[in-house]
Order: sequence, then C-alpha cells, then structure tokens
Amino acid sequence: MARIPNEIVNQILSEVNIVDLINSYIPLQKRGNNYLCACPFHEDNNPSFSVSETKQIFKCFSCGRAGNIYSFIQEYEHVGFVDAVIKAAEFANIKLPDIVTQSTKVNPKIEILYQIHQKVVEFYHYYLTQTHHGEKALDYLTQRGINAETIERFNIGYAPNNSELIYQILQNEDFTDEQLIQSGIFYQNDRKQMIDRFKNRLIIPLRDEQGRTIALSGRLIEDNPSLAKYINSPETDIFVKSRFLFNMDLARQAVRQSEELLITEGYMDVISLSQAGFLNSVATMGTAFTSDHLRQIKRITRHVKLVFDGDRAGQDAMSRAMDRLIDESSLSTEAVIIPEGRDPDDWIKRSGKAGFQTLLDKSKSYYDFKKAYLAYSYNLSLDNEKAQYIEQLIKTVALIPSSIEQQLRVQEIVAEFQLNEAIVQEQLTRATRYHEKEIKQQSHSSKITKTDIPAESFVTSKITVESKKAYQAERTILFNLIYHEAAWKYIQQLDEIPIMYHDLSNRAFLALDRYYYEGNHFPMTQIVHQIDDGELNQWLQDIMWSDEVFDFNEQEMADCFGILKKEFIGQKIDELRTKLKQAKQENNQTTSQEIFQQIFLLMKEYK
Repeated sequence: MARIPNEIVNQILSEVNIVDLINSYIPLQKRGNNYLCACPFHEDNNPSFSVSETKQIFKCFSCGRAGNIYSFIQEYEHVGFVDAVIKAAEFANIKLPDIVTQSTKVNPKIEILYQIHQKVVEFYHYYLTQTHHGEKALDYLTQRGINAETIERFNIGYAPNNSELIYQILQNEDFTDEQLIQSGIFYQNDRKQMIDRFKNRLIIPLRDEQGRTIALSGRLIEDNPSLAKYINSPETDIFVKSRFLFNMDLARQAVRQSEELLITEGYMDVISLSQAGFLNSVATMGTAFTSDHLRQIKRITRHVKLVFDGDRAGQDAMSRAMDRLIDESSLSTEAVIIPEGRDPDDWIKRSGKAGFQTLLDKSKSYYDFKKAYLAYSYNLSLDNEKAQYIEQLIKTVALIPSSIEQQLRVQEIVAEFQLNEAIVQEQLTRATRYHEKEIKQQSHSSKITKTDIPAESFVTSKITVESKKAYQAERTILFNLIYHEAAWKYIQQLDEIPIMYHDLSNRAFLALDRYYYEGNHFPMTQIVHQIDDGELNQWLQDIMWSDEVFDFNEQEMADCFGILKKEFIGQKIDELRTKLKQAKQENNQTTSQEIFQQIFLLMKEYK
C-alpha cells in the first residue's frame, strides 16, 4: 500500500487545528474543555460528537466513530487517506511537494486489474440494457421483480455467449492475455483460446468499499444441469473471498441513518432489500464469518441483524453466525426470522416493505433465537432430552456479554422449568469457566501474534479480578506511550521487554514501538493512519479518548507493570497446578514435589 511520507503527514497535523477544520464542515459549540455538535455520521438528536483541541482528535460517544483530522475527512467526504491528506493541506494552504504524488502511485499491476474490471462491467451493462441481445436477461430480471433503477444502482450486466466480442474490446485497450487471465475473468482452453468464464450469464459486479469493481458473479438465466447456477471470480490480487462483503460500498452510507446493518446470505437478497428501501444490507459470498468481516462491520456499526433463509439450513447457518458474532465481537446481534421457510428475496416481494419492516421490528435477541432454535433438536416431553436442552440454554447464557442479562436469563430458566436457582447458577459458572479456558488456551497458543479473539472477550466475559486489573493497566500504559515521550524513556530502563496479557494490547504496543523508533512526533495519535487493521485501529482510538492528558506519572507506570507481572505469575501458577494434578494422577512423587516447590516460590512473589 502506497503511503505519504510521515514527515509530511506530521507537518500537516501540527499546522491544522482539528477544531477549525471540523468547524468548517459543521458548527461546533464549546462545552468545557471540548467542542460539541450533533454527530454528522448518524441521526443524533442529543449531541454526542466531541472534539478535543488538546488531543487534536474527535469521538462520537453514540456511534463510536473517532480519529483525527484525516479520519474525519475520510469519513465525511468518503475519500481515502491520501485524498484526506491533500484536502487537509488545501485547507491550511500548505503546498505539497511533488514527492507526494510520486510516493502515492498505485501499483501498476493492481491498477490494470481495476481497469480491466471497469471496462468489462461497462460493456456487460451496455450489452444488457442497450442491445437486443440483452432482452432475454432483462425479461428474467423483470420476472424477478428487479426494476431499471436497481439495475443501474448495482450496474448489473449480461455477458454474451461469444467470448470473442469482449476479448477484442480489451485487446484494443492493449491489455495482454496474461493480464486478462490474472483478472480472473478469462481463462485459456486446451486450444489456447481465451474464454470468458462468465459468458451467457447475468453479471453482478462485486465492488469493494471504495466502489471499485474487484470481481464478478455470474448467474445462469436458463436451467442447464451441466453448469453451475452461480459462479464467482477466482481469488486474485484484488479479490479475496473471505474478506468480501457484497454492497458494503453503498450500505456503509445507509447505516449512518439506520444505525444498524442487515446481513444476508446472498446478493439477490441484498438487491431485493435495497430495491424495497433497505439500503443498509450486505451479504457474505457463501463463506462463514471471518475476522476480516467482523472488522469491516465494526468500523461502521455496533448493531447487526442477521436475515438468513427461513429453512432449516438457513437457521443452522444463522445459529453458527450468531455464536461467532456474540463470542468474538462487541456487536449487538439479533436474528430476523423469515416465516414459512422462505428466503428474504421471496418474502419482501410477497409482503412488501411494510411486511418486512414488521419482521425487523420483531427480531429476536441472541438468547431468544437460540432458545427457539435449540428446541427443534429435542423432545421436551422426555426428561433426559429436556435436561440436555436446558444445559444448552445455560451454555448459551454463558456467552452473553452482559452480566445483568445473564442473571435475567437465569431467572427465566428457573421459573420456566421450576429449577433450583443455585443449581442453575452452578451450571452457569461451569459453562463460563469452560468458555474462559478455551479463550485462554487460544490466547496463549497465539502468544503476541495476531489472533481472531479480540480483547473485548476478556473483559465482557466473567473474568478474574486480576485479569480486569491487567486489562486496565495495559490501557493506562498504552495511553502514556501515545502522549508522553517520558513513558518510553521509563520503558527503556526496564530489565525486560514489556509483554502484555491481552492480544490487542500486545499488538498495539508493538505498533507503537515501531512507530516511536521511526522518529515520529508526540502525541502519536496519527499512528491510526499507519495501521490497516480496523480492530487494532479502533482499539487505539478508544484508548486515546479514555482519559484527559496530564503530566507523566512514573509511579503510575510502575504500578501498572507491577499488576502485569502479578498477572503473569498468576497464570504460571495456574499452569503449574494443572501439571501438579496430572503428576499426582500418574503417582509421580518426584515431579509432584518439584512442581509444588515451584508453586510455593511463585506464591511468595504473587503476594
């Protein structure tokens, strides 16, 4: 990824006052030390958008968007980082040197892939809408209830059955066969002929968050048992299926108004929802939820509704998706149940916008969905199956982040099944401990490398008091490292390199460490624009807003590192206790005595 040199980025940051810049877009009012206004990124009746002149950053305490001058321009004007820097420089009348243009050139190979896709999509769309050859495909779309406005919005097209036509057009644009194959649109047959893999198919362009076409999906409009109904582009240098969400480029703007994102299983569902006025919808491309999907979603909203098919397969997929969303993110997640086993596309055509809105209004919480879903798998008239069902419900409760909601659900279970509350609480404690153990094992196995488990899972689950202290200590250390050069001088005097307990904290420290030794200036708030990882980026922004900036306090840093050391010792003791238990089961007295002595020495340090 091309970058503008740090010294230029820093120069603009030092010369542009964030209050002046944002005030040029929206009026700000001074309140105490900060400036407030209604958030421009969502419907905000109670002003929750705060700008700190001291820290030179902004944050909306309702939708969670935060950052510095570049973040604001990117979000407000829907531009990339490079354009945001240029716009900030123009605001301050700062002349940028030629080196900016030279250093931000797009990789020619990548740019060619974008150009090929753009040319192909333009032709396919023209072939569908402006020639008699596209009439059959247009009739199919009409039968599916897709109107002309929607065809234009999604740039839908049709690929001719003859590959030669589009191939000649691209050859005239001087694209080579190798480049066309690398695009994923063409392949060579046994006779070395260039074949359009999407020929004779309806074409749905797949666009990235910036609206650039990066891949295609093709659908047959006539049944042919020898061919797959749907095909997608293979993965290329610009398209990775597991990272892609269909319609994210349009949905991210609609989410600002609705404050929630609808997630479906397929792009036809999204297209139908969009046509009915639900523009805030996306779809995975037939893959399970990945960490990349979660990061993209969390950048634009904290409220998600899953709208999967109403049949059993769709509900199975929704159950798996909800488990992951609840377990691995801080997202508020609800399930929309489509009646009669239908899919969203069918239902919205049958019931209209109002009927579908009724389903959205009746969406189920994670627990209520799982309760109904699990009931299908058990015969509740049999005591043994009812017991298994209740155990699964309690495991579901253990995944709920809110302790208050957990207690409410426990009371529901106790009342509905006439159980002893102490027994249910005991089962919940066991389920929670088992879940924590799984998280901790995954965390330890990944050490300080990137993992799919965010730090929120350590905080929102029922964790130990010491882990909560460690979590807060890490945030305090990172806060000081962002704002105080003296914090780095303190760390340099330590005997050991700091290693933090939670994965995101470790990743943040490593990023800050690299950034500091590159010679960047304080405060280091601009680091968020050198980090592509959305989850880590958000984590750092949250820390930047966690406190007011005061003078550096060395004793505070020492206390924080003391807490982390104690946490590390506590983990080591837990590991040794597990080994001691195993040694006793194996009747190995020598090993047991050695482990016991190690625990004894560590316990003296722990106190």
